[in-house]
Formats: sequence, structure tokens, C-alpha cells
Amino acid sequence: MAEWTAQHRLTLYNQIETTAGPITERGQQWAETRATGFVHLLCNCGYSTGWIPRTRMPTPEDLKAQHGVPS
Repeated sequence: MAEWTAQHRLTLYNQIETTAGPITERGQQWAETRATGFVHLLCNCGYSTGWIPRTRMPTPEDLKAQHGVPS
């Protein structure tokens, strides 16, 4: 019987934060969002960085060599 192996499937999430925007003349209010500068990389193989500053993210070359192209 063949052995099962977890395939690499790298996913990158950018953390965002949200706040209520100003109220318009028509009384509508929209949510505003912005990036926090944190990312979370995880792979189906079990690799996970948790939320880290984007500046501490491994290089794209290293990630591709270890986990393939991000989905």
C-alpha cells in the first residue's frame, strides 16, 4: 500500500485592521481598512510563522525552495 504524504501548499495572509469611517452627508458610514505590516505564512506540511513583521519574512527564494509557489 502506498504511503500518504502531506503536500506543500504555502499560503500568505496579510493582517489588516478596520475602523469605522466618517459619516457621509447621506448618513452612511463605511469601514476603512489598512495593513498592519504583519504577515502569517503557513503550509500544509505544518510550517507556520504566526504573525510576524513583513520585514522578518523569509525570502521568496527560500520559501519557494522549501514550500513551492504560494497559493
